[in-house]
Parts: sequence; structure tokens; C-alpha cells
Amino acid sequence: MLSPFKKRILAAFICLVLAAEGALAASLSNFSPARGYPEGKFTDVKASDWFAESVRGGYELGLIDGASDSTFNPGGQLTIAECVKLAANLRSVYETGAPVAPGAAADGAQWYDAYVSYAVSADIIARDEFQSYTARAARSDFAKILARALPDEAMTPVNAVPDGAVPDVAERYSYGAAVYSLYRAGIATGGGPNGEFYPNLPVTRAEAAATALRLADPAKRVMVQKVSALTAEEIYEKCAPAVFYIEVFDGETSVKQGSGFFIGENGLAVTNSHVIAGAKRAEATLSDGKKYDITGIYGYDMSADCALIQVGGSGFPTLEVGGYEPKTGAEVFTIGNPIGLVNSFSRGIVSTARRELDGMRYIQIDAAISAGSSGGALLDVMGRVVGITSAGMRGGQNLNLAMPIGAIASLPREQAYKLGEYPADAGLYEGHFPAPDFGAYAGLEPTRETQFAGSLSLVYDISGKNASELIKGYAELLEKHSFFRYDDNGVKITGGAAPNQEDGETVYYNSLFDVELSFWIETRGGATLFLLDVY
Repeated sequence: MLSPFKKRILAAFICLVLAAEGALAASLSNFSPARGYPEGKFTDVKASDWFAESVRGGYELGLIDGASDSTFNPGGQLTIAECVKLAANLRSVYETGAPVAPGAAADGAQWYDAYVSYAVSADIIARDEFQSYTARAARSDFAKILARALPDEAMTPVNAVPDGAVPDVAERYSYGAAVYSLYRAGIATGGGPNGEFYPNLPVTRAEAAATALRLADPAKRVMVQKVSALTAEEIYEKCAPAVFYIEVFDGETSVKQGSGFFIGENGLAVTNSHVIAGAKRAEATLSDGKKYDITGIYGYDMSADCALIQVGGSGFPTLEVGGYEPKTGAEVFTIGNPIGLVNSFSRGIVSTARRELDGMRYIQIDAAISAGSSGGALLDVMGRVVGITSAGMRGGQNLNLAMPIGAIASLPREQAYKLGEYPADAGLYEGHFPAPDFGAYAGLEPTRETQFAGSLSLVYDISGKNASELIKGYAELLEKHSFFRYDDNGVKITGGAAPNQEDGETVYYNSLFDVELSFWIETRGGATLFLLDVY
């Protein structure tokens, strides 16, 4: 016979067992119809509408409601609060089989407070993540909220979507991981012909209904094949015709070579600034052997080593510009023209996504590039250009560099200047691009000018001027043109004070253009002279 104490223990145990048997385990199977959807329920939802099934399914599951008893308002734009409510209801049904029960709102409370509190407690959102819950939600906001509505085990990937496959979303964006999670799980498919997500557009009630139903019902999730990676052979076949060989001429003599690629059928093209800047005449040779004059330059950025140029002609094949930066470890491909070997193709990985060198930011890659590849295309697994191949690191093996393609976004495209007439070329020593002209900077004419074996020596009389201020200002101008200071042993000087007239000979070097410049102050016959050599 059990004692009263043991009876109480047994009774409590039986209650716990019964409670456990009555509780639902968290599962997608908890999503089941909770109410009916009579025909013609919403007058603005026709059976032929693409969203009709989603509205019916979401309504039956108790996840979405109409804008009124008889209308759904499919084009209506969601607020942040409505997105949070949807995510909270999804999680609550997943875990308990029932949506959130908001209860009666207290005086001064907002209708959405209960959903926000639930979402915060479920780690769907952070408490201070949004400044206003009544603001219209962008698609990026919607993605961040809905991607966290269900736990990872309910978001099984059904699509192999490589990094960067969504053209207008990079995974490094604050909402990037959420968007890629939804694509990979077959919940988001994009709104553009190439799978674009359009993160800044508002999200409509029809889109929300489709997303909710796909989250709740795995059978409704979408297999997306168009974002699968291309083979190396397909990338070369697709992209090689848009890459060309560049020759820069001095008269009839070829003095510099590089690569470029088209981004516009009208001849708009990209290359490195160190390939084309300062050129008076240049020519593009396509993969089929046809030659075209490079007729102009829209602009270049020395600090990003990129330029937009115009090739004479039209109907050119083009490359698609990727709207993101590749991550470390991503597979990449290069097409360029090393030592004139047209359309050489190589593959590798991103060794470091962001490499800072000499004040410039590069993508470091191990894909092979050589002299003549400068200005070529760095491509992702979809054949989109994500960088401009720029340089190799001396003394290293498979240590190569590319500029992020996003650098061209700031370049002008309105007017193409004839080669040699681009405004930024003014104030530079002719034949020694991009060395800034000290005389143009200081408002002085040289008292002596000597040219010998490709070098230039100049003397300026700076008597009566503040020599230290002139030197400091000229040093700043040099740095703007990617010249960096070196000591007597050829070691780059970083930080420290600006050069002054007491320093003796000061040496600056531009590694992109292989131009060295040195200057110093001398006093002769009572005159203060600024002497400058350019090599």
C-alpha cells in the first residue's frame, strides 16, 4: 500500500506524462488547415492570379488575413510590424500548432506589441533592430525577418546557389545571408530574369502570402535551376569573346600592352588605369583578330586602378557585371592576354577577399596572370565579372591581384574624351605618366630642363617661397597619384612626418606605372632651387 506522500509523487508523475503526451513536438507537420476558405472569399483575388493558391493556403493555415472581410489587397505593401506578425505566427504554429494569441491590448499598447515580444523572445528579431514598426518594409527587411521565422532544421536547402549567384545581393550584406538562405531553401526565387532579388523594393501582400506558404509547406518550395554554376568550358565559351588585347602606341611603335573587356554593346569597356591612362593612341584586338581603335576615355581612378574606355564600333559581345565581391575561397577564373597570348584562360580561388597594399584594396587570387593580363576579367562561377586583373606580386608564386569590379561604379560615363585629352592628364609630365608637374602645381616655369635616355631633369627657382610648404603640398599631390616614399635602401616609408627641405633627396615611386621621382633643395648664388628628376 502506497503512503500518502508516494501517492502524491505518482499523481504528479502521471500528470507530467499526460501533459507530455498532449503537447505537440515542434515540426512542419503542425501546419494544418485551421479555417475554411470559401470560394470568392476575396473579391480582388481571382483564381487565375499567380498568388491565388498562396492566399488560399496562407489563409487556411491561419498565417495571413485579408485587408478586410472581402478584400485581400494583394498589391498592398507590408509594414515591418506585419512582417514580424507573420514570422511570429509561423514560429508559433511550428512549435505549438497555433498562432500567437495576442490577447486584449492594454491602454497605450500597439496592436503589434504581442507579436514583437514573441519574436524577440524567439530570437527572430533583436529588440532594437527596427526604429519604426509602422514603416514600410523593404524586401531586404522581409528577408531578414522571415529567414529567422523557422529554425535551421526546417530550412533544408533544395537549391545549390553559389555565393554571388544572386546578382544584386552579396552575402556580406547585412541581409545577404538571409536572402541566400531563402533562395537555397526554395522559398525565394527572385523577381528578375536572372534571379535578381531587388532588395530595396517594397514587399507586397501577395509576395508575403507566397513566402508564408512555402515556409509552412515544403511541397510548395521551388527548385531553381537557373542559378547553378557553369562549367569552366561554358564560362570560357560565354566570356572569352568579350575580352580583348590592348596595345598602346607611341607613333607606330607599340610601347605598352594590356587587356580589356566590354560591358556595353556600344563599345563601353573596362581596363586598368595603368594600361590606358596617358595614352595618345591605342588599339583593341578581339579574339577573332579584328582590330578597333580605342577612341576615348570616360574616366579613370588611379587609386582603384580602373578605367572606362570607348572602343570604336558597335555590336560587341559583353560581360555581365556582378553586383558583389567574392568571398575568400570562392572559385574564380581569369581571361586576359599575357605577353600577347590572346584570351589565355586560368582558374583558381580567391586567396584573400580584401588585401590592402600601398593604400589600395585588391582581391588576392592564385589564378595565374602575367604581364599583358592587366585589365583582363576576373570571373565567378556564373561567368560574371567580379574583378579587373591587375598585377602579380614579385617574389611570390601564384600571388596575383585584381581590383574589385565595383570600383568602376564611381567613374563618369557621360562624355568620352579623346586619348591624351582627358582633363586629369593635365598637370602631369608628358611621357612620364602619372608624375605630377611641380611647375604646374607651384605656378613656376623650369629654369632648366634636360631629357636623357627616357629620364627628365628639371630645376625650378623657388626663391622667396616657403620651401617646406611647397614640398609638403607636392608630396601630398604625389600620394594622390599613387606615389609612395622610399628611403635610401629602397624600403617604403609608412607614416611619419611629411618630407621637408632638410631631408635632402626625397624619393617617391609609383609601382603601377614603374615611375620613380626624386627631388631636393639646393642653394646656388643666393637662389633657392628645387631640383627634380623623373625616371
